[in-house]
Amino acid sequence: HLVTGTVTGPDGSPLPNATVYVSGSNVSSGTNADASGQYSLYAPTATYVPYAYPPMTRLDIFSRTFGAVAVLGPTTIDLAFTGITWSGVVREAGTGTPIPGATVRVVGDGYYGYLGKAKSTTDGTGAFKLYLASPQGYRLSAAAPGFAPLGPIEASAGSDSTFDLILNFSSAP
Repeated sequence: HLVTGTVTGPDGSPLPNATVYVSGSNVSSGTNADASGQYSLYAPTATYVPYAYPPMTRLDIFSRTFGAVAVLGPTTIDLAFTGITWSGVVREAGTGTPIPGATVRVVGDGYYGYLGKAKSTTDGTGAFKLYLASPQGYRLSAAAPGFAPLGPIEASAGSDSTFDLILNFSSAP
């Protein structure tokens, strides 16, 4: 059966080049969204769990699974990367100076491999932003050259949050 849909980003706009899969008990099918966020694939009659990865240009968006869908004929499955936003600044311990170029990562509980991850690299002001799935548990970490890594820290996302992450200088030579 033909399965079509649109992949949208956190702001509701089409998300080009996202990777989409539908996975059933004995079969799976996958494709990439086109420049307008549209995709199409074929799948036999079954119940599937759709999952999607953001394009390589948007790794700040948490890859994820979506709710199960029965495919009994031509089916539309729209996938929206909506949810919760975590943002803030990575700062140097003691001085509070922002750290540009730091990497902030999250891994979702119950996910394996490349699914269930997101990362952000801080900008010139040390700011980061991550677009996560609906409320669940995460493991948060941060790292920057010359600093001791932070985490992973077990954290739960219930709503949009803004917070600073503090890194200490590394004592290693």
